[in-house]
Amino acid sequence: MARPRSFDEAATMEKIVRQFWARGYEATSIRDLEAATGLGMTSLYNAFGGKRQVFCSALTYYSKHRTQRCIEGIERLPAPADRIRTFVARVIDAASEDPDRLGCLVINTAIELGPHDEDIATVVADNLAEVEAFFRRNYEAAQKQGQADPNVTPEDAGRSFSALMFGLRVLARSRPERDVMEGAARPLLALLRYGDQGCC
Repeated sequence: MARPRSFDEAATMEKIVRQFWARGYEATSIRDLEAATGLGMTSLYNAFGGKRQVFCSALTYYSKHRTQRCIEGIERLPAPADRIRTFVARVIDAASEDPDRLGCLVINTAIELGPHDEDIATVVADNLAEVEAFFRRNYEAAQKQGQADPNVTPEDAGRSFSALMFGLRVLARSRPERDVMEGAARPLLALLRYGDQGCC
C-alpha cells in the first residue's frame, strides 16, 4: 500500500507553478523546484514524475485553478454582455497589477514550448479553446438579446476576444499601463451595444 504523502500537494503545486511561471520551463532546474517546495528530488519524482511531468501537472493545475474557476465565477452573471466585459476587465486588472510582469503561464508556455512538445501543446490548446468557447457562447447569447453586433459571427467574436485576452498578457510584459490595455480592448468591446460602461 502506498504511503500517504507527508506534504500538502495543492500548496506544493502552487509553489511549483510560481517557479515555472517566474522562470519558464528551460530555465527552471530540479534544484530550483527543490528550493521552492522544500522537497528533495526523490520526493518530487515520486509525487509528480520527472521535470517534464512536473511541468505538465503544473500547467494543468494552473489552467484548472485560474482559467476554469474564473470562467465559472463570471458565468454566474445574468447578462452575457456583462460576462464578456467582466472577463476583459479581469484580464486588464491582472495584467496591470502584475509587479513582476510574469504574464500568463499558458501563453508563456505556448511561446516557449508549444511548437516543440505535443503533450504540452495539447494542454495549451485546451486552455485556449476553453477561453474561446466562453467568448463564443456569450457573444451568441448577447446577440440573441440584441446586445451584440449581429454582423459579427460568434465564431469570429470568440477568436477575436480570446486573441485579445492573450495578446494583452503579452503586451503587459512591456507596456503594463492600464490606459494602453483599455485602448487595445475598446474596439472589440464596442461590439457590445448596450451598456455604455466605458472599456470595462
